[in-house]
Amino acid sequence: MAEMLDKNRQEVKKWLADDKDAINWDDFIEHYVYMDAKSYKTDPTGADDIEARKVLMRSKMKDVIACDVVFSNPIDPIEATFDVVGSSLMVEAAAGSTYKQLLKNASNLVKPGGFFIQFVCGPNCSDWRCGSSFFTVIESQTLEDNIASLDEAGFDTLETSCIKLPPYPDGKFDGTEMYLMVCKKRK
Repeated sequence: MAEMLDKNRQEVKKWLADDKDAINWDDFIEHYVYMDAKSYKTDPTGADDIEARKVLMRSKMKDVIACDVVFSNPIDPIEATFDVVGSSLMVEAAAGSTYKQLLKNASNLVKPGGFFIQFVCGPNCSDWRCGSSFFTVIESQTLEDNIASLDEAGFDTLETSCIKLPPYPDGKFDGTEMYLMVCKKRK
């Protein structure tokens, strides 16, 4: 797994070690389990799936490395491409041409014919919180904006889903929807 911020990498490492002081990511994992269950037409409500998914995720992640999509090789000095790259709330803090360049840099991590899966804020989101840190969305992207930017970065969008979100009373997220984008890198 790759993460830009050192503090976040340390938190993920604590979570991987099942440290009792780690951030509780269950809300996010529950969203992924729910989306996965919907795609496989299974019951999307079981808490057992969340615990099983956490065990599976911990067994699959071998390391947490530094990543910064500001650079053309976001994981420098490592030279590698991957079959699947996922991005969750990665580039929303950028706007316009910077947003597009960050997507192009992220595309350098994906093998030709590989997949890029993006979980991105919908058009009415202005910020979100993780722990005590707030992240600001500079320029909300519509679904069409995202598809056009992904196309410019060398991806064909295979599937999109709009996930309607309930209000977060604790102020964790002010958006009403998020997009799940599944893309394939052109060869």
